[in-house]
Amino acid sequence: MAKRRNRWLQVVDDPKREVFHVLARRDIGLGQVVCRLPKVFTDTRDRHSIEVGPGRHQAFTDEIDDYINHSCDPNLELVVGDAESDEYVFRAIKPISVGDEVSWDYETFESVLQNPFPCTCGAVNCRKMIVGRDLR
Repeated sequence: MAKRRNRWLQVVDDPKREVFHVLARRDIGLGQVVCRLPKVFTDTRDRHSIEVGPGRHQAFTDEIDDYINHSCDPNLELVVGDAESDEYVFRAIKPISVGDEVSWDYETFESVLQNPFPCTCGAVNCRKMIVGRDLR
């Protein structure tokens, strides 16, 4: 069974929004690593993959990282934790309170999204349509 909960985060089903999202299980401080991407890579881009390099994508694994939603004003960033070991981690870029939804900006890693979508994050700096950084 896929891991949908860790010390910091938990995947939650929201039937009203017809979407899953990830909530903080405890207060998270600036710089805290909250999730590591499973080391499952493919050369194929798809709706659920995360682009980690040219022609290289982290595949859908049904774990926590697959359910972290986009925001134009995110509280997490995806970073290379250790390039030698292909480790990618989500790290807090602002303090996060217990119960807050965590999010990251898909366009920081995705050059072109397989399925562009209208953004409804509500941030002041919302880009309205998420297409990928190369199409901006």
